[in-house]
Amino acid sequence: MEPWQIINSQGNGPYAVKTIFGWVMNGPLNNCTMAEEAGCPTVMANRISMADLGVLLVNQYNHDFPERGYEEKSEMSAEDRKFMEIVSRSITLKDHHYYLPLPFRNKQVVLPNNRDMAKQRALNIIRKFKKDEGYAAEYKDFMEEMITKGYAEKVPQEQLLREKGKVWYIPHHGVHHKRKGTIRVVFDCSSSYKGTSLNSELLQGPDLANTLIGVLLRFRQEHIAMMADIEGMFHQVRVHEDDLDFLRFLWWPDGDTNKRLEEYRMTVHLFGAISSRICANFALRKTAEDNCERYDEEVIQTVKSNFYVDDCLKSVATEEQAIALTKNLMDVCSQGGFKLTKWVGNSRAVLASIPDEHKAKQIKELDLDREKLPVERALGIRWNIERDVFTFRVIVKNRPLTRRARKILKSCVFCRRMQARAGEQKMADLPQDRVSPDFPPFTHVSIDYFGTIEVK
Repeated sequence: MEPWQIINSQGNGPYAVKTIFGWVMNGPLNNCTMAEEAGCPTVMANRISMADLGVLLVNQYNHDFPERGYEEKSEMSAEDRKFMEIVSRSITLKDHHYYLPLPFRNKQVVLPNNRDMAKQRALNIIRKFKKDEGYAAEYKDFMEEMITKGYAEKVPQEQLLREKGKVWYIPHHGVHHKRKGTIRVVFDCSSSYKGTSLNSELLQGPDLANTLIGVLLRFRQEHIAMMADIEGMFHQVRVHEDDLDFLRFLWWPDGDTNKRLEEYRMTVHLFGAISSRICANFALRKTAEDNCERYDEEVIQTVKSNFYVDDCLKSVATEEQAIALTKNLMDVCSQGGFKLTKWVGNSRAVLASIPDEHKAKQIKELDLDREKLPVERALGIRWNIERDVFTFRVIVKNRPLTRRARKILKSCVFCRRMQARAGEQKMADLPQDRVSPDFPPFTHVSIDYFGTIEVK
């Protein structure tokens, strides 16, 4: 406590100190034989710093309204705590990519040799290739791209033989994306052999993703909105070298099915493994934490709070903020090997500031000075960017009534009884307090808040 004024003692007497709370006397007590004869007054002061009040409020709101499946380590299950300990202890950064191990339940895991099963699944693919040449071409292109980009590699000759139980072969198959019309090769980590699968041996980990509704609400918070996603997010997180042989698969060199099947292995966390999504989210959040001193708090907070898996949805108040933020977001994500691309937004000035290679395909082909902004999907919802509203598309299939439907309608006594005559009023009048010249009925309806429902 800072002294304002001091009156020195004389001889062995007391001295006085003046503080913000008043005068305080200090000095020796009289010779007393009983402790209760001496009084000892005390003053306790609590000081609240206004600088920390904002942080305290944020922490309080985060505690009262948790967005993720857990907020504190004490709330995790034993398996989730084990997962976090494994990845936190083992994560490393090399060549702008994070390396994470496969989070096995048992570190000394031993798996059966399932090569014959994986071989049979690979031979089944040939039959599909012969039936559909387009399917075969897309499948081979996908696998070739994986190898070219370094997401997969051929197993070196000297590493083909490994310790028993330390190799696992993952079958794969193609899945057709209905909306995009493309083939994605999915690695079947749930495929079981002798009662064991790779997924059954992995820890899934806690849900680190923000809630869908939380991201969407923050996206609608300000006037200038922009959206992007991370290109191949899972494939930007590498697997530790010790675990690579648990991710082997069989494939033909150059996609030539006339050649002999050879052994390849994934070098990244792949689609199909139950741990991959959490590992990718953990690496993205680690990117923000490791670079928190190099970038503004808004940039770091955007990475933590405005991503839903690989989709980034953000809104700010001004175009100047948006232009600076998009540049910094791309920069900070690149520190962890994540490429933020396919940018769209409702501001033409912001879109013009983004390099063409990072824009969405529809935006690249657009004349920003003349043409209207397109409609994009924002986390599954149609976003009309030009009008800046969410819309919902209801596809009504025009089909004739079946005999069963006619029978149900005919037997509906209530429907027949309530069939209205022409001009008959079936609704009551509005309450008097809702009928006024200042606020006529239906001044605000749901379309003002949520956009139109498009019926096609």
